[in-house]
This record gives sequence, C-alpha cells and structure tokens, in this order.
Amino acid sequence: MPNQNKPSPPLHLIEPHIRGLWKACLTDRDIVAELRKHIDTDMYGIGLTKFVEICNSLGLQRTRQQAHTPESIHPAMMALRKMYPDAGMRDMISLIFHEHNMSVSRSVMQKYFITYEPQLVRQCKSNHLQCRRFWAAGVNDILLRL
Repeated sequence: MPNQNKPSPPLHLIEPHIRGLWKACLTDRDIVAELRKHIDTDMYGIGLTKFVEICNSLGLQRTRQQAHTPESIHPAMMALRKMYPDAGMRDMISLIFHEHNMSVSRSVMQKYFITYEPQLVRQCKSNHLQCRRFWAAGVNDILLRL
C-alpha cells in the first residue's frame, strides 16, 4: 500500500522562504501556511512535524532551545552597545536577533541589564513617568466648568 502523504518539497526550493519567514518572527504554524503558498501542493506536501525536522537540520532554534544566559550574550551585547549605546531592552532583543541570530528572552535580557548595566537601569527608572488615574464626573465635565 502506498504512503497516503505527499513527499516533502526539495530543501533547495523552500530553504530561502523558511529563512525569510523565520527572520520575520512568524510562528511555526504561520510559516507552514505560508510555505504551502510557495510550493506545488499537487505534487508536494509539508506539515508541522516535517517543518520542525527541517528547522532542526538547518539549525534554526527558538528562544528556549537556544537557552541563552546573561553570560552567553555578553560578547554580542558588547558589540551591539558600540553601535547602539542608547537602545533599550526591547530594541536590544530585536537587534541581537537580527544581527547575531540569537533569540533571547526578556527575562534573560533583563538579568543582563541588571548585572552588566545597572547605571542604565537606574537612569531609565529615574526618568520613568508614573501612571495616574484621572476621574471626571462625566463627559466634558472640565469643559463645562470653564
């Protein structure tokens, strides 16, 4: 009895699409859906399980799989700090992903900033605006009092 599943497309056809969609930070399911638009679905098929195997063979790993620590990202952060001295935590997460192919979680980045750059954390917190609640009796209440 023949296999009911279609064969996977050749890697050289889908690898550029996979890498591009990976850099766009799409989820695995979204990448598989986009790949189906780029391949001949009459001839080839791809599922989530096969996609994960392909990603592992290409060395594309997500944040938890890379398991970075503040010490492991320190050399890359030093290089990025020379170019982007005022970048904050969110910017650095994006920069380290796009320029060094390192996927780092927010908690690891926060620990890095606390450990290696405490003066920037203090500086950021000192200029931080505080949220305040504003209460009005009704719509246009302030305008009616003027």
